[in-house]
Amino acid sequence: ATRTGAIAAGAAGIDPKFVVMHQMWLGGGFGRRLDADMMVPAVQAAKAVGKPVKVIYSRENDMTMDYSRPLTFQKVKAGLDGDGKLIALNHDVVSAWPTARWGIPDFLTPSVDKKGPLDSFTVNGADFFYSVPNHNVRAIKNELAHTATPSGQLRSVAPGWTFWAVESMIDEIAHATGQDPAQYRIALLDGKGKNDGGAQRLRNTLLAAMGMAGYGTTKVPKGEGMGIACVSSQERATASWTACVAHVAVAPSGEVKVKKLTVATDVGMQVHPDNIRAQVEGAALWGLSLAMYEKATLKDGGIEQTNFDTYTPLRMSQTPEVAVNVIANGDKPTGVGEPAVTVVAPAIGNAIFNACGARIRSLPITAEAVKAGMKA
Repeated sequence: ATRTGAIAAGAAGIDPKFVVMHQMWLGGGFGRRLDADMMVPAVQAAKAVGKPVKVIYSRENDMTMDYSRPLTFQKVKAGLDGDGKLIALNHDVVSAWPTARWGIPDFLTPSVDKKGPLDSFTVNGADFFYSVPNHNVRAIKNELAHTATPSGQLRSVAPGWTFWAVESMIDEIAHATGQDPAQYRIALLDGKGKNDGGAQRLRNTLLAAMGMAGYGTTKVPKGEGMGIACVSSQERATASWTACVAHVAVAPSGEVKVKKLTVATDVGMQVHPDNIRAQVEGAALWGLSLAMYEKATLKDGGIEQTNFDTYTPLRMSQTPEVAVNVIANGDKPTGVGEPAVTVVAPAIGNAIFNACGARIRSLPITAEAVKAGMKA
């Protein structure tokens, strides 16, 4: 509301103190409503005609003028000791910086190397709770993407891509060293040093999800597989400990069917258990939709998809069973709207590898990429 008032005042050419916001407590924002561009034509039209004006974007207007999730490229490099233990990890995150676009210096974060402020909302989640003695994260602003595709926030923000890279990499390391991906993670979640407390809670959610899903004890048919991921989403200081087991079936064509998502989460004190469960279920399905079905492409400087005939989110017919375990904990309550979004994509990617040997490194996951990975 604060930014909206300033934007409206700028469009009207008046002091922001004269702007009164009548906030409607309705619906969800999911990141898009952090931008108030729709205020500008409404204010300018009202000023021109001298009467109140209501502006409603059509879906085509909304999708064409959307501030999409940033284009990102990540490079993760790991170092192992003689026993295959992870002892070093370098994580480069190249992205447009949506927070910088707002032009509010206080929203940026000082960098550790003192080279200038950075958009922490493009790298949070990379500061995980695994014990890795040598861990380096670089936030790199992609000036081309930042200029060409005005980016915004989307439900899950940076953990929606940083955990995709980290959890995929951890899984890949485990398989490369001949170790079980779950046990490999558990060994890294030893709670040493700064990770004390948080690592144990994350480990507990992973064990809870594994037990509920029958991971490691259930025999699945050929062409099917289970994959795991666990996240400390959204912020390290206010994490909600969340783990997912995805069960998928992969056809020879590369088509993937997600059969079940099992999610365990520890969000501290349960203020409203039913709402928590509903949020986790919805977030998990949102994560599935982003992981496999939602794709925007650019042509001639704009988004090509303008309605749901070409932009195809998850449909009811594609919706798998979702099982949720909310772990009781008397600690301070933390957020529940986003963590289950972030954990689903890497769990699905790891399940696909378990099912057919295809390692997926980009989103959304496509049948073409899976089939190519099967042949590699």
